[in-house]
Amino acid sequence: QDTLLVLTSDHGGVYPNIPVRDERAHRLNCFYDELYHIPLIFLGSNRKGKYSGLVSSIDIPATILSELGYSIPSVFKGVNIGQDEYRTYVTMENQGRGPSTDIKGRLTSICVRTNEMKLIYEAKAVIQNSRGRIIELYDLVSDPDEQINLASKVKKIKRADFLVKIALNRLEQIRDDYQASLLKNDIKTSY
Repeated sequence: QDTLLVLTSDHGGVYPNIPVRDERAHRLNCFYDELYHIPLIFLGSNRKGKYSGLVSSIDIPATILSELGYSIPSVFKGVNIGQDEYRTYVTMENQGRGPSTDIKGRLTSICVRTNEMKLIYEAKAVIQNSRGRIIELYDLVSDPDEQINLASKVKKIKRADFLVKIALNRLEQIRDDYQASLLKNDIKTSY
């Protein structure tokens, strides 16, 4: 009676390879829905039913704490799924292989997804004011399988300006965190 069981996964998969993807389908920097749309089941929760809103993995710990009757710490970026607020977008990112503190010279890919669109923006994370580029853009309403990349279509990109702003904001956060980690390491090594 006092047990909350949470079933989830760290990533999805494609079997039997539908929709058909090219050789990039399961590479590290791909953000296709079939790789990021994961199961999430709460058993023993007081809530019943299916939640169909956007959810980020960072929402899972916040929701577990809330379900167990604890308050969500202010340092948590996640929200209580379906209770506190509804997400209008989720972000995913990839900074390449290796330690996340060693991103100098690497490209960072940031994906911003709403119910209607998905944008993938790529830039060098640690170079201030460096220009990035939109590498993928999908209209998820007319193309839910993400087969038609609209990144070269200027009219469609204009509709997604707010997604670019979100990606740029996240890129700034990554840059700030990187600079702070460098400063912290300099302070540690100076003693």
